[in-house]
Amino acid sequence: MENKILLICPTRQRGKNIDEFYKAFKENSSICDLVFSLDEDDYMNYPKFEDSNVFYEIGFKNGIVPAINYVAYKYAQNKQYKLIGMINDDHIIRTKDWDKIVYEKLKNEKIAIAYPNDLFTVENSGHLASDLYASAVFITPNIINILGYMANPMFYHRWVDHIWLDMGRKLGCLTYFENIIFEHMHPHANKNQYDEMYESYHTTEKAMKLIEIDHRIYNYYIEKCLDNDVEKIRKYFEIYG
Repeated sequence: MENKILLICPTRQRGKNIDEFYKAFKENSSICDLVFSLDEDDYMNYPKFEDSNVFYEIGFKNGIVPAINYVAYKYAQNKQYKLIGMINDDHIIRTKDWDKIVYEKLKNEKIAIAYPNDLFTVENSGHLASDLYASAVFITPNIINILGYMANPMFYHRWVDHIWLDMGRKLGCLTYFENIIFEHMHPHANKNQYDEMYESYHTTEKAMKLIEIDHRIYNYYIEKCLDNDVEKIRKYFEIYG
């Protein structure tokens, strides 16, 4: 029976900072399991919580998108999860029983893409994130199974979170939970300091080139691929209900 939610947290080189993340998860979650997706050369640097709702998956040093997809597809086969979610290791869950709220809202939906409020605003970051992308997201497992992924594997890092909103709008299944706060403690919102991981994704010359490439891929996907993926999902439900 689909009565739980799963959150995937891909994380690297932040083992010393993960206690605050975990504490907020435990204090505010009721029907949610958590999977830390770790790299094989870094997993030993993370605390191992003695918690029946917390799991660890060890992969390879190959970036955030594969770290999400390997775990998402694996757990999407588990029939107890109504939604598979992704949360970054620099989010802090602030809303008590957020998972019960999400579940009650979406429990009868065949397909759903939903996302919480990360508190990125025009005032603190120059843009309203909720209009543009989902830095954390919840997706019904059937979408993951139909497409074969949760995070589009064409991307390196940036812009992949825009597609979740684009697809949800096209499918008519997008829900924004403004009152559920997953605060994104990111330097862009002046809530954190740049560390090596932030720099590798945002500030180095290589990062700038990869961001540009991801933006080009995004434009190509919207023009050439999005409608095909949406049609694939719709066709599935025409055939299988």
